[in-house]
Amino acid sequence: METFTLPSFLVSFGGYVLSWLGISYGIHRLFEKAEDVLNQETKKSVTKWLKNLDVAGKVHNWPHAFAESFDAVFGKKHRSWKCFFRSCLASTLASVILIFIWAWIRPDEFFAVWRNKDFKSQLILFPILLALLNFLPDYLSLLETRYIIKRMTQTISLKMRLLLLLFDVILTGGIALGTSFLIYFEEVLPLTNQNTLKFMGAGPIFSICFYTSFFTSIWIWLYVLAGMLVKIGDRFNILLSRFRKMFDVNKKPLSSLGFVSMLIITILYLVVPVATFSIGFWQKQQTIIIEGDVTTTVIKLRKTPRTLSEEDVNVMLTKKGFYDSSRNDSGKGINHAYELQATGKVVYDGKTELYWQQAGSEDWITFDGAQNYIKKLNEDKFAGFDNWRVPTLEEVMSLMENEQKYRPGYGYYIDGIFDKQLYVWTSDKGASNASVAWVVVFIIGTCTNIQLGYGGFVRAVR
Repeated sequence: METFTLPSFLVSFGGYVLSWLGISYGIHRLFEKAEDVLNQETKKSVTKWLKNLDVAGKVHNWPHAFAESFDAVFGKKHRSWKCFFRSCLASTLASVILIFIWAWIRPDEFFAVWRNKDFKSQLILFPILLALLNFLPDYLSLLETRYIIKRMTQTISLKMRLLLLLFDVILTGGIALGTSFLIYFEEVLPLTNQNTLKFMGAGPIFSICFYTSFFTSIWIWLYVLAGMLVKIGDRFNILLSRFRKMFDVNKKPLSSLGFVSMLIITILYLVVPVATFSIGFWQKQQTIIIEGDVTTTVIKLRKTPRTLSEEDVNVMLTKKGFYDSSRNDSGKGINHAYELQATGKVVYDGKTELYWQQAGSEDWITFDGAQNYIKKLNEDKFAGFDNWRVPTLEEVMSLMENEQKYRPGYGYYIDGIFDKQLYVWTSDKGASNASVAWVVVFIIGTCTNIQLGYGGFVRAVR
């Protein structure tokens, strides 16, 4: 079961608050900088747009104003070291904010990665990897967005501008995906081993590298959305009396847009945790097993360790109908009959007649370390038994669900009755390479093999 600890909550909650403060401050500085450099004529045109005074329909002024704001922050010479340096600063700030968000959304994954000994030994590579995968693609995304803005200044068609904004998102996504996927290719990034990247933070690294590329795109969408909200508020006199006490649309139109943008971000930060908790609670209720729906047929699984090739694994998954997101995504898995026993320490599955550790090991350990961990469990007679062992791949894959089972903020391909572990060792080794063993990766719903000396979790079975 999920365990609550005050330090981990404070770190994750603190990270969430810091990410909100970072984003809010960044937005404030962006619009404040733009306010300082725009000439009076441009600011008047923005004011007219916001106050719906542009009766002649000259709404084409706002892209010009945004272009000037953009150049004020990153410089007018876009293909220059100055612009590249400022882009790198923005990427760094965005990466730090996303790391804080990671600590809040998935604290278990965050702490597991940062506690891992293998990851700590290569900690210096983390910022280097982020720099390689962030700075260049984010700079390319910046140039692409600036080109889109230029095209927007050349048209007054609302439809065309919306299409250009959509095109900007598509192009930025293409740039982000193209570079982020490099973390999965060891020959492209030989800085560290492929499995360390995949299972000691590939998901978070991928997300950080992907989302930071949208920095400039998010800025322009916030600009447009904030502008539309101010225009709607002005036209229908919604909260105008309160707004005018907080900012001056006539004298400081850009600062007003920045204030509304900060409100949008703040509302999102308040709504997302509530929505995530509500969805997680509802979906957890749907996983409650109704005894009458579970058949009594027992599924027998292999208990003896074997050496398995890729083909052996694929055949087993198909034959058993186990779900694997990359090998057998049509698999349905097992309709389990879970029951907590031994005061919550053990999960019994009546469908396979297997007894599982509910939580498993707390830290990442090597394959040999997994054997020692099992030995210690048996010596201590964990939950009253001394016949615990490392499960086979077949047994662990039986736990795989064919969809992510959400609890507040989490998504793992395993039932919520178990504690969360990124991936776990099995007792099966590789057929063509005795130095690797098979692991099951619950965070992405698949199985693969890694070096015996790498770190992983253990969930004992009997």
